[in-house]
Amino acid sequence: MGIRELNRKVQDFLRPKRLAFGRWIWDRKSPIESGGLKIESKSLIKDKNIKSILFIRNDGKIGDMVINTLMFREIKKVYPEIKIGVVARGANKQVIINNPYVDRIYDYSKSNGELKKLTKEIANEKYDLLIDFSELLRVKQMKFINLCRARINMGLNKADWKLFDVSMKYTKMDLHITQRYKEYLEVLGILNANLSYDIHLSKEEEKFGKDFRKTIKENKLVCINPYGNSKVSVSKRKYSNNFCLFLRE
Repeated sequence: MGIRELNRKVQDFLRPKRLAFGRWIWDRKSPIESGGLKIESKSLIKDKNIKSILFIRNDGKIGDMVINTLMFREIKKVYPEIKIGVVARGANKQVIINNPYVDRIYDYSKSNGELKKLTKEIANEKYDLLIDFSELLRVKQMKFINLCRARINMGLNKADWKLFDVSMKYTKMDLHITQRYKEYLEVLGILNANLSYDIHLSKEEEKFGKDFRKTIKENKLVCINPYGNSKVSVSKRKYSNNFCLFLRE
């Protein structure tokens, strides 16, 4: 057995134990918050007087952030006074940096020191609702959500967690992810949502995309984005994703 294979086997053995230990530490709510009471509602924003929402999108995934943009817009359409904050990481921040429906963007860092500062900053903002979209939480994510100190935490299929007050029960994993976000919105009280994405580009990005499109004479194109899941610079990801919007008939 090689060293690499041995290391993989050791990590596979330790992973569930680390997660169980991390959950034992962080799967709890402070009495000064919601008290860990389970909340069932079909109009959460109105019923619980939600004035601010924090979205956790610290996975760095560009595609998931693109889909999340529909939630920001649909919430603001019905409740324009609600403050929306988003925890972003790496390149996925570029998706929302010009979004008029996002009031605050927080940069997530893997550094423990930086995360401690960030959670303190967020806790001081006193968010009413925190929404996490993870199917599986790692220990650092558990800790992060705990230390954000939101009044109400909402997660996906987390009914058996003390950290989450609202569990969005969802089993239709074979459907497109927009249907999952639609159900999140329905729990918040947003019905008949428009599920189209909502991308806002800077003038520089628009010019880049349009100028690039003019260099191609064909009307019908297939666009392949080679940077979708690779470690490249933020600027390269930014343009590789944004100019795709202009590759159409």
